[in-house]
Amino acid sequence: MPDALPNESLTPDRTIRDLESLLPSFARWYGARGVNMNVATVLERLIVFYKLHAEYSGCPKATTLDTELLAELVPALLERNPDVCTSFCIALHEFVRFLGAFGKWSGSEDSYWAALDILRDAILDGLAMTPSSLSAAHGYALEGRR
Repeated sequence: MPDALPNESLTPDRTIRDLESLLPSFARWYGARGVNMNVATVLERLIVFYKLHAEYSGCPKATTLDTELLAELVPALLERNPDVCTSFCIALHEFVRFLGAFGKWSGSEDSYWAALDILRDAILDGLAMTPSSLSAAHGYALEGRR
């Protein structure tokens, strides 16, 4: 967990506006992929995550991720609640893949692959820790560079 408190001067409004502008296209893309997770749940998780990401990273964009922050947060969540972490990471992994597939990722290519690798590893760790997470991963193809 990050030691610093969120920057109070930042608001996640821009992040949420950016995210909301992408959600209709993402929902269609996501639904067509046949992943066994409710799209409304996925969208809710993305909004919560990106609000926190904007506050802690100082990056108001919904089209990139601070991979150092992600590498800190994901293992902490995995340790506390593997089921929630697995389904959250599946949702975020899919969103990052969507951004990459449609040329909307605004970070570097290295940060794109780093984000996918962090999320993929957490998904695999979560699945190993909690067999009940397998239902969330039904029909899901993991993508990463490693």
